[in-house]
Amino acid sequence: MNINVSALLIIAFTSMPVSAHEFWLEPSLFSVSPNNAIEADIRIGQRYNGYAYPYLEHEALTFHVRDDLGLRDVKAVTGDKPAYQSELIDTGMRWVGFESDAYDIKFSNKKKLIAYLETEGLEWVIDWYEREGRSPEGMTETYYRHAKTLIRVSGAQEPSWIDEPLDHRFELIPIAGFTQCASDPEFQLLWEGQPISDILVRRLTKEESDTDALRTDEEGRVKFKAKEGIFLINAVRIDEGTHARAEGKDWYSDWASLTYECE
Repeated sequence: MNINVSALLIIAFTSMPVSAHEFWLEPSLFSVSPNNAIEADIRIGQRYNGYAYPYLEHEALTFHVRDDLGLRDVKAVTGDKPAYQSELIDTGMRWVGFESDAYDIKFSNKKKLIAYLETEGLEWVIDWYEREGRSPEGMTETYYRHAKTLIRVSGAQEPSWIDEPLDHRFELIPIAGFTQCASDPEFQLLWEGQPISDILVRRLTKEESDTDALRTDEEGRVKFKAKEGIFLINAVRIDEGTHARAEGKDWYSDWASLTYECE
């Protein structure tokens, strides 16, 4: 009997719980020696800990790389794990970016829902339910993910295009100098290509339980204190479900993430 492997992968992974919203790209090595192949996983979890997830074509809106050769599509097929597997890289830096199609979730546990909203700086949603005299229990949400990671050859200098957007709907843009551990890393958050203010941006590491968190200013910017390590930068925007992208749910949200290592 013939078995459609791609179909089995889709069934297996789309049936897994997706209550963990956090989604990021994680290379096997952020910094490689020249002429090395590179790989990166799609990961889903919480607090920068999660499981590797395969590339599924029906869930992907965009999958791009950006380096000195410009912006181009990643040639991936359903079931690839790691999701990104590259030819040799001999110099410079490279962005890998992925945007997902819609995922849906229903919150049956009010305590977990409140914890999620408070963690991501979305307390105004709790206030909205209180003003409306409604319980948030059973809230439904459609969400979209926009992830990018930076891979580089050891010792490479930041290129002139390092702060150019990958044209994600919701995107964290680094300000030049962020890859130097001695510098205070700064980021700008864009929504549909424009700076967005008053959004909580969190910086996480695998080694530390504490999270650094700042809200974007009027120019959509945040600046963290200098620190060594590998980082996940994360931000969430949520809105009422009146937009078509909500697909009939109470709310729709967009999640931006950026992973990198400083030197």
